[in-house]
Amino acid sequence: MKKIKGQIILKEIEKKLLERQGEMVTEKELCRIFGVSRGPIREALEHLEKEGAIERRKGKGTSLRKLSIKEISELFDVRAVLEGLAARLACENIRKKDMEELKRMDKKQLKSARENRETDLEEMVFHQKIIALSENSFIGKILENFSILSRTFQIYHLASVATKYNTSPYSHQKIINALATGDPDKAEETMRLHVQYAKQKLIELFVGRINLFTRGKT
Repeated sequence: MKKIKGQIILKEIEKKLLERQGEMVTEKELCRIFGVSRGPIREALEHLEKEGAIERRKGKGTSLRKLSIKEISELFDVRAVLEGLAARLACENIRKKDMEELKRMDKKQLKSARENRETDLEEMVFHQKIIALSENSFIGKILENFSILSRTFQIYHLASVATKYNTSPYSHQKIINALATGDPDKAEETMRLHVQYAKQKLIELFVGRINLFTRGKT
C-alpha cells in the first residue's frame, strides 16, 4: 500500500510541475497541495531527481529540468519508434467504432486549431488512444514511466506551436487513413513520420530560441 501511495504522489508531483512549467515549487507547498508529510514528498523528489526529470535548488524549490536540443531530439526519436510500433499493432486491432472515435478527435482538434486555441492536450489524447489500441501494455508503461509523452507535449506548449497542426504533411488524418488501409507497415511509417516531423519543426524553432533550454554537448 505504501509503494502504491508513493507512486501516486510521484505522478501527481510530476503533473503539478508540468502545469507550473518551469516555476519553482517548494516542498512545503507540495505538502500542502497533496496533504502529506515531507517524507513521501522528499522520497518522490529524490526519485525524480535520479531520473533527471527535475532540478532542485536549495532554499528555492523544485522545477522540471530544462532539456538540451540533443535531449529533445533523443526524446522524439524514442517516441517515434514506440508510437510507430503502437500504430502497427493498432492497425491489427482497430474496429470501426475506434476509427470513428479517432475521426471525432481529429475534427475536434481541427476546430480548436481554426479557433486559435491550444491543441496540445487534444494531440496527446489522440496519441494515447492509438497506444491503447495497440493492446501492448509495455508500450504505454514505457512511455508513462519515462514521461515521454508528457515531456514532449510540454515542449509543444512552451514553444507555442499549437498551430503547427495545420501545416504538418503527416497529419492525424493521414494516420487515420493509414490505419484504415489495414497495412501495418504503412501505419507504422506514417506515425513515425508524424513524430519525426514534429521533432524537426521544434528543433528548427528552438535554434532561434535556445535560451529556453540548455545546450547539449555535441
